[in-house]
Amino acid sequence: DDDDDDDERVRERRRRMNTGSRNKAIASSLSSPSPSPSPSLPLPSQSQVKRLRWLSLRLRLLRHLDRLQLALDIAHACGGSYTPASYAALRNVSLSDLASAWAEASHITALTMLAARYPLSLSLLACPRTTSMASVLLVNNALSSLSSAAAAAAASSS
Repeated sequence: DDDDDDDERVRERRRRMNTGSRNKAIASSLSSPSPSPSPSLPLPSQSQVKRLRWLSLRLRLLRHLDRLQLALDIAHACGGSYTPASYAALRNVSLSDLASAWAEASHITALTMLAARYPLSLSLLACPRTTSMASVLLVNNALSSLSSAAAAAAASSS
């Protein structure tokens, strides 16, 4: 009987020690600062960070300038005038969303200008899966009519 009690006491002490050491390990991992990056992955220098910020800003400004030119061209082609609201609507929208919206609204002139300006970006694979099939067909028809018009223009000029 005494041996059983001793064995049980020993097991209980071991369980407490294991639980205590696990709790201490968890507590120490929570209180210790995060490990420093490995020496094989150096942090970028200040000049590299500034360069990346500059390049990012430059690309964003070039995209905005390109979208401004697109808004001006569309306004000129449609016989309207440029409005800041139209530019604001074009500035931060993805090209596939823009093409889908114009296809649904049947803005064929704007859609053909968009397709002429960004032929690679407007591939059918760029359309999101949630785009309705009618929108995809309108975009496809507009792109095919644009390519046939370009081919006819090239044939007539040669």
